[in-house]
This record gives sequence, C-alpha cells and structure tokens, in this order.
Amino acid sequence: ARRRRDARFRQYFSLPLIGRLISSPDGRAVRFNDRLCDILGRERDDLIGQRIGDLVHPDDLARNYEELVRLSRGEISSVVSERRY
Repeated sequence: ARRRRDARFRQYFSLPLIGRLISSPDGRAVRFNDRLCDILGRERDDLIGQRIGDLVHPDDLARNYEELVRLSRGEISSVVSERRY
C-alpha cells in the first residue's frame, strides 16, 4: 500500500500543469516540480532552500504564515493551498 501511495504521489507531483512545492517546517523549499521553476522563471538550484515568504505574493503572506504557525503547533499535519507567486 505504501509503494502504491508513494508512486501516486510521485506521479501527481510530476504533473506538468501545476507548479508544486513542498517546504520544510521552517518554511524553506525542499522539493518542487519543473513546472514551478517555469512559472517562477528560476533555475532549480536557485530555489532549493529559498524561503517561501520570498516567493509568495505579498497579499498571500498572512494566510501562508497562519498556516505555518498552525502546522508548527501540531494543529494540522499538512498544508495544501493555492497561492500566487
């Protein structure tokens, strides 16, 4: 079951239509797909370790911060959201 779930995740993550990003608990980019690089016009090496707050549209920062605080408190286990970059 875990292998199937992991395979589904990899397949979903690699879809070329939507930019995807996984961040560390401290809000830094640790994994992202090629589409996000295209959307941001950035090279992969430039994004690794980048603070999400430096990438997200300023109008979305407050919501993003609130989600990260809730995540760090253990109130939620993950964040899935749409944001502007």
